[in-house]
Amino acid sequence: SRALDVASMKSQARMLRRDYERTMKNTKTIKGLILRVVGAIHTGLVLQGFQLVAEGDMDVTDVPTPSWLLTAATRILDATLDDEEDAKKEIVLMASALEALSASLEVSSSDDRTNHARIVRILLSVLSTQVEARQRKDLHKAALKLIASHADTL
Repeated sequence: SRALDVASMKSQARMLRRDYERTMKNTKTIKGLILRVVGAIHTGLVLQGFQLVAEGDMDVTDVPTPSWLLTAATRILDATLDDEEDAKKEIVLMASALEALSASLEVSSSDDRTNHARIVRILLSVLSTQVEARQRKDLHKAALKLIASHADTL
């Protein structure tokens, strides 16, 4: 039954990536939440001793790999932070992307310094973003959680 759960999680992750990439009707918030769920699937599988992409997997074309997750999350964060008004409105999107980014770093085996510099720049920008006090909690909590979890690698 455990293998069925793993297979189901892998299937759901593939479906979510396809939905993320191919469905134009998704709102920004939905896209962020898709990334958050894919990150949680990665983390959950690793905790069980599995990976979303195992050695020997033949068809990996639509698998949301850790590098795909990192790229998708950083693209969202870069685009949102480039527009100050957008950054103030898209708190859930940015918090979700930060959580996905953290999950990507947690399960990734690569040590790409280029991405680390980009992530640090994003984190500094997020932490300096001025938002309403009631909205600030989720965004800054996600950023600080990422820093606490990955400070040694960043």
